Amino acid sequence: MKALILAGGYGTRLHPLTLRTAKCVLPVGGKPNIVHIIEKLKAADIEDIILSFNTNQNRFQRFLGDGSKFGVKITYVMERTTDDSNKLGAVGAIKYVVDKVGLDDYLVIGADNYFEGLDINKLLSFHKKKGVDVTLGLYYVEDEHMVERLGIAITDGDRIVGFQEKPKIEDAKSRLGSILVYAIRRTFLERSLPAYLKEMAAHNKKPDNPGEMWAHFVQKMKINGFIFKGYWTDIGSNITYYIDANAKALAGIKHRIAKSAKVGEGARLSETGLIIGENTIIEDGATIRGPVIIGDNCVVKSGSVIGPNTVMLNNTIIGERSTIDSSILFDRVRVGSGVKIKRAIVDGEVHIGDNAKVEQHSIMGHGSKLCEGAKLSFESRVWPGISVSKNSIVSGSVTGGNDFINSCYWEQ
Repeated sequence: MKALILAGGYGTRLHPLTLRTAKCVLPVGGKPNIVHIIEKLKAADIEDIILSFNTNQNRFQRFLGDGSKFGVKITYVMERTTDDSNKLGAVGAIKYVVDKVGLDDYLVIGADNYFEGLDINKLLSFHKKKGVDVTLGLYYVEDEHMVERLGIAITDGDRIVGFQEKPKIEDAKSRLGSILVYAIRRTFLERSLPAYLKEMAAHNKKPDNPGEMWAHFVQKMKINGFIFKGYWTDIGSNITYYIDANAKALAGIKHRIAKSAKVGEGARLSETGLIIGENTIIEDGATIRGPVIIGDNCVVKSGSVIGPNTVMLNNTIIGERSTIDSSILFDRVRVGSGVKIKRAIVDGEVHIGDNAKVEQHSIMGHGSKLCEGAKLSFESRVWPGISVSKNSIVSGSVTGGNDFINSCYWEQ
């Protein structure tokens, strides 16, 4: 069996962050999300991986390479699309890859998935034992609001007998969400999928929605569901889910402080759940509350409080008396004194002036600037390169061009 990771989306829900970094390589717990997936596949002895991606994502091939550093083989298939309007979608991408690479049994995984507790070996054993053409991974959704974002499966025993695409909470007939983890036999790809695509074309419909496809097929053939209750989210759905996934991943980090790091005698550090990188300086009077990851060559000045559930990538400097809580700061960020950042995302090369504030679920784009005393209000966004003037308040989005930025945080 081969694995197919679908990474062809454009991440528009996380703009402007994804104007620089494709969703699948956004850091989750300090590690690109796609690496979490690759490691889980490797642990399940699936080492032949196909990665389907779009024309704006060439750069992460430099990071993943041929897969050998992860103990796998990665084959790349580029979807010849240019933006969200003409992307292939999951269904189209599966067919495109099969046409390029050839028929086989596939485990298909969406690159936006972050999950814990889903045993891939058990899923595949279940799929093989039952002898069906398709098995869908199903997640028991505890957050009822997530129901409206998913395809919801209705089951009778192991079999899926109905499918609702993004139903209203009050209309949902179950809490079993389809999470874009599919075990598919080659017979389905050889016969059933082409017939479905032909039927869709006859009705002038774009076959990009997997929920509609499974709703079609559960009425015609036996499709099983493999249910798990661990943790799952789609990091590309919205900033809340991405921040929550980061916190979940940080809960499992191992305590490690580099020998070259310099920690002041008066600094207060959690005794567990900290990673502090090479040549990083934690000054006297600073507080680090785990779980926290601080990269290489960073500085946290006196009186500042970092964490919990925070990641700071390399070459980032935090001024005096600043507070960074449940946030992700990318490479080369400069934060002044008296700054407050909570549950927000700050992309690389950003400058934040003294006494500025970045409120929950906000995003600062690459190279943007928040001047002294300015505030980025709840769920607001600033596009790359834009400067917010002194003492201004941004409520909403300050947008610029949607050009993709040619830099990679992992190369900083």
